[in-house]
Amino acid sequence: MANPGPQQLDLDLEVLSRARSDLADLRLVRDGKQVPYLIQRTSIMRALTPGVAAANDPKQPRLTRWKLTLAQPNLPVTRLECQARTRLFQRHIRLWEEVPDGRGGRLAHELGSADWSRTMARTAFAWIRANSRWS
Repeated sequence: MANPGPQQLDLDLEVLSRARSDLADLRLVRDGKQVPYLIQRTSIMRALTPGVAAANDPKQPRLTRWKLTLAQPNLPVTRLECQARTRLFQRHIRLWEEVPDGRGGRLAHELGSADWSRTMARTAFAWIRANSRWS
């Protein structure tokens, strides 16, 4: 510790991806002993750019799907912002993650949804507030 008194530690993406969502499994250790600490959730957000790939289903040709991949699994994503190049459109968008169903299959777990449109007066920008960890 360089300075005495309170210290601030920002958790990196690897720690955030492996920690429980309430961070109750984290410990701060110094000289082999756990020391008391406070967790302060701030309004600071990190911008991450996911990998994006088309994932259309030939059985549903009217549905456009995209697969988004993060650098680490299970990150506590709270917001997804989308931009479109199309001039005029109206869509309902859903964000979900596929989770194991316990029988060897996968289930779609919805994280959020939004109505998204672009008219002459509105820009093509939408965001979804997700209420879960995203793997």
